[in-house]
Formats: sequence, structure tokens, C-alpha cells
Amino acid sequence: MLLNLEHIIGIRIRVTNRLNEAFDGNIYSFNTFNNTLTVQEKIKNSRLTSFRIIKVTFIKRLKVLQKQQRVNTSVQRIEPSYVDPIGIERLLNDIFEKSKEEEVPLQHEISPEDIIIFELLNQTFPKVMWRGSDILLMEDVKIEPPYKVDNIIRLHDNSFTITPVELLEKIINRGWEEIAEDNGRKGG
Repeated sequence: MLLNLEHIIGIRIRVTNRLNEAFDGNIYSFNTFNNTLTVQEKIKNSRLTSFRIIKVTFIKRLKVLQKQQRVNTSVQRIEPSYVDPIGIERLLNDIFEKSKEEEVPLQHEISPEDIIIFELLNQTFPKVMWRGSDILLMEDVKIEPPYKVDNIIRLHDNSFTITPVELLEKIINRGWEEIAEDNGRKGG
């Protein structure tokens, strides 16, 4: 027996599962492939709705509370809107050009020690970048070469700065300790 499942969409039902939990809602969809029923239920004292997806094998009892009104039985087709591929390409090129303009080229040689310090900071803080020869953290703190604790400069002089300097000092000191250990291991 074939059943047109479009006729069950929107019917108000009460579902009781195997744990004897009952809930009311409208049938939103039925998936014959994985045998699931999606029920749309209204959240009390709100205009919001939520969805419950339940396998049919977990349904103990299903009761029809109110049949669907036949006024809105036609399926509304959603047509995709036109996308201008040339416009998208232009937009992406503009974004790419702006990002190129914002990049500040490095004006100094980067040593392996500089990279170690930068990488340690980058693993801990968001928005770590080179600005000339300085390392800039979240546009809040600047570290000048040779990237020691003494070279930390706050860019904003208020108590609401984002970057905790104590943590920053620990990371930089740990980086220089790693560099010193690595230099001690080098050699022939």
C-alpha cells in the first residue's frame, strides 16, 4: 500500500515514547530512509518552536489531536535566487586587494630566536602579528627587538587593557629559556 506522505505534514499529534514521555506537536517531516519522524512543537509562553526527531521504533503511542486544515496543502516551492558570479569574483578581488594593502612587509631579518618567541606568543594570544620589526599583540601590547621582558610596551595606558602582562612575561622568559637550552645542545 502506497501512502502519500504529504497528507500527514502539519497534523497535530501527541507522541508517547517507550519511556512514557508524552509531547504534543505538528508533524514537520517523515524520513522513510532512516525511519524518523520530525515533530515541531511550540515552546510555552513564546512564539518560538523547537523540533524533536524521534525514530519510529521508539514511539509507543501516537494519537492524532487535530487534522490538518486543507487550506495550506499546496507545497510551496523555494526557487534559488540569481547569483552573479562576476559580481562575486569582483567582491573577492576587492577583499583580496584590501588585505594586501593592510599587510605590513617585514623590514628586518627574522632570526630563529625571533620565530620561537613569536610562535609561543601566537599559540597563547589571538591576533599576534609583525608590525615592522615589532611584535604586536591584539593591538594592545608591542614588543620591540630583542623581544625581552624589558621591551614590552603597553600601547593603551588604562586598566582595561586586554593582554595580561604577567602571562606575557612568563611566555617570553620561557621562550628565552628554551632558546638557551637549545644553544647549549648545539655543537659538534
